[in-house]
Amino acid sequence: KTSVYCSTTCKLKDNTRSKHKCLPYTIHEEERCGRLLIAARDIKAGEIIFTDTPAAEGPDNNPKPVCLTCYKRIPNLTYRCRHCSWPLCSPYCQDDSGPHQRECELFQLHSPRF
Repeated sequence: KTSVYCSTTCKLKDNTRSKHKCLPYTIHEEERCGRLLIAARDIKAGEIIFTDTPAAEGPDNNPKPVCLTCYKRIPNLTYRCRHCSWPLCSPYCQDDSGPHQRECELFQLHSPRF
């Protein structure tokens, strides 16, 4: 049986019997567009090739304010997060362990203005 490896490093790891599995992609750097993933093997439809936690989630690029947690339209900016001042519909959506928590930390760190 012939094995195909994504890199020499993967081949060496496999030879040490560390049960190494090659990633289904390689990371490539392009000057015109930055980093990108290139398939290193055939990838099956629906196969998960990696997972990541987003730094922030949000609505589309609509100019009307919406709550950053539940995406409800906010006709008047009546409530803002007590930590980062970004719009939320209520204190309930500001829950310190909820979905807004991670982006709130980033907003506090980088101070973007709404």
